[in-house]
Amino acid sequence: NNSFDWGRFISYNTLAIFLAIGANFLGITSLLMTQTNPELFRSLKLDQLYSVGGYRRYVSTENQYEFIFPDNWLIDQSVLLSNINNRDLPAPLRAKMMQRALVQPDVAYASPPLLASTNDDKKSNVDVRENLSVIRSSVLPGFSLRGTLGSPSEAADRLLSSVIAPATSGKTYSLVSASEETRNGVPTYIFEYVIDRNSPTPEIHQHTVSVVASRGTELYTLTATVPSVYWDAEQARIRDIANSFSLSAGLQNVPK
Repeated sequence: NNSFDWGRFISYNTLAIFLAIGANFLGITSLLMTQTNPELFRSLKLDQLYSVGGYRRYVSTENQYEFIFPDNWLIDQSVLLSNINNRDLPAPLRAKMMQRALVQPDVAYASPPLLASTNDDKKSNVDVRENLSVIRSSVLPGFSLRGTLGSPSEAADRLLSSVIAPATSGKTYSLVSASEETRNGVPTYIFEYVIDRNSPTPEIHQHTVSVVASRGTELYTLTATVPSVYWDAEQARIRDIANSFSLSAGLQNVPK
């Protein structure tokens, strides 16, 4: 029987379409999600698997937070391997290391190198790469952002003057803005600032947005940074990252 089997033909091609979508063949799935209803697919957390609107989602199941990042950014392998090694340690030892450490990088991503003009000295002397990191640090019981650190502007000035750009560092800072939001029921501070250092080398000229939130005895800080000369072109992506960061719902018993 040489008759053409239309049923089998349709079945095979339908299967091929579903396989292509499931495997994101040639970016088909990402394109469909982006051009149809990207917010719906983000709300379903499908952006953990597929790029939606140029972003992927990182979700920490262990520490219960999430954020989005540009889909061409790469995870920092040294931070990843360090955390994997730490997870193999006994829980009491991990807790003791956490208490002793001033900061604990939990995850970090970086962009591919940005194109720099060799004819522009200002661009030649900066680290032409965007990056983000989430820092997890220990705080005392009863800690709260406003109660312990003060208002957003007071907290930002304290952070910048004592930790990020103290007088002895040779760095100077300019606080652009400091504000407060509630995300998933958690008070959250958002700081935007510029850091400069002309000497000693390497020079630093960075524009940064940091998001700070606490839960229990842990403080989480997402910091997204871009060289200042690229701020105008890249600020939308940096703000998207910052706006997406939140501690996950369900573990929000924190003091206000």
